[in-house]
Amino acid sequence: MKKKSVILLRYDKNEVASQRFRLENIAAHLGNENFTFIYVKKGFLNFLKSELKILSVFNCPKIIFNRWPNHYGFSIALILVSFFVDVIFDFDDAIWTSEKSSITNSYKKFIFKIHCLISKKILCGNEFLLKTVNNNKCVYIPTLLDDRFFTSHEKSKKSEHFIFGWTGSDSTLKYLEDIIYYFDLLYNEDNRFKLYYMTSSKSKLLENKVYSNFVKWSPDNEIPFVDSINCGIMPLNSTTWEKGKCGFKILQYLSRGKVVIADYTDVNRKLLINNNGFLVDENWLISLKTILSSNHEFIDLKKSEFIKSNYSIHTYEKELHNLFIHTIK
Repeated sequence: MKKKSVILLRYDKNEVASQRFRLENIAAHLGNENFTFIYVKKGFLNFLKSELKILSVFNCPKIIFNRWPNHYGFSIALILVSFFVDVIFDFDDAIWTSEKSSITNSYKKFIFKIHCLISKKILCGNEFLLKTVNNNKCVYIPTLLDDRFFTSHEKSKKSEHFIFGWTGSDSTLKYLEDIIYYFDLLYNEDNRFKLYYMTSSKSKLLENKVYSNFVKWSPDNEIPFVDSINCGIMPLNSTTWEKGKCGFKILQYLSRGKVVIADYTDVNRKLLINNNGFLVDENWLISLKTILSSNHEFIDLKKSEFIKSNYSIHTYEKELHNLFIHTIK
């Protein structure tokens, strides 16, 4: 019987976007029966259990993990089995510089280098990450959308208000809160809009804003939410951490044919070519006013086709088979 590759999962399925779109959805597309899943839970006792599980699969063809092999970041078992197993290290953020503490970042950078050293292949989510690692093991694999994002495009329900929308994790909610000042200014000039935001927890800053509306995130909600808005937004800062971002929000918005406003990064610029959206030049107020005054309500299927052609899971099907299932040469 053919031995299965192992995928390490630090979270339950459908819980975290990076794990879901870069491991779970790919495994489901290639056939979950081809893989064994090891769930690496939080806590020291669970850490020890997962180390034993990793040691027990030293004769499997591959071990694949996203960002970190466990919640401590460091796996002695993984280093040991890397002498017998092809390790595939996948990441889609500048994960070595994610914390405010320089000591923590130094630790992460050290562990990151070890993971690069023991891995047979390193899957990078964007070209900045690819160039930063600068290793002949590296392969560019963007975040990929499954077929759900390209079927039955629903037009936004007619509303007296123009609807801006933002979706993301609680950790990225700070970027939205950073530009609320501009929404306040816009509302004082023109109150014909609403701001819908979808995440796991409400924003205290947005809770009392008359123009805001919170939607609780769930996998079932993500496509209907994008369908309900007129314009998707992606505010960001301009540090190394943001350069590692792979434009997942923009991918979702464009896949449903929506117009987009986003802060500048190389990835965002690449996604918003051919009038797919607007990069913020000076400040957010100008871009928000421009979109609001244009009353941009239609769905542009050219945007969806652009994403389907370049960021669909089918686009990279051959590469994914070679990396996740076939023997790596």
